[in-house]
Amino acid sequence: MKTFFIYSSLTGNTKKLAEAVHRDISPESELYNVKDLPANIENEDGIFFIFYWNDKGTADKLSIDFMKKLKNKKVIAMGTLGTYDNGPSAKRMLDRVRDILQAGDNEVLEEFCCRGKIEVSRTLRKLQLPEGHKQRLTREDTIRHLSSHFHPNQEDFENAIKAAKNGISKAE
Repeated sequence: MKTFFIYSSLTGNTKKLAEAVHRDISPESELYNVKDLPANIENEDGIFFIFYWNDKGTADKLSIDFMKKLKNKKVIAMGTLGTYDNGPSAKRMLDRVRDILQAGDNEVLEEFCCRGKIEVSRTLRKLQLPEGHKQRLTREDTIRHLSSHFHPNQEDFENAIKAAKNGISKAE
């Protein structure tokens, strides 16, 4: 079955994830930046791997725009986010992405998310906010931000590859 690997990446986290999965699953196929897709790729038959980054609790706009073009496709959706990949924010993001894809009668074969590194400038900006500001980082938030710098890592890549292989097995 033909495979299409499409990613959107703001800081490079999602691109790294896409490259790792692509390299293991189907290195002979193309890896596309969502900004540079061939015309009408959404009309092709095969499995669409969509790699997106979290933007306010859902996929980024470019990824959403592409997802909305897909109709009756088999999809493996993989995202990155700055918070913990097993927490409520990750679950909400996965749910929202699944809803977008299923609205086009797409079959979501597998979904996956992992942490991505939060930019230091963002952490510093939030630490400089005045005491009591709702976006000022707490001690726990600061730890979360700083620990994100170790992601995505080899374990994240291996887990993504396992999820991808599981999704492919559902399509066969």
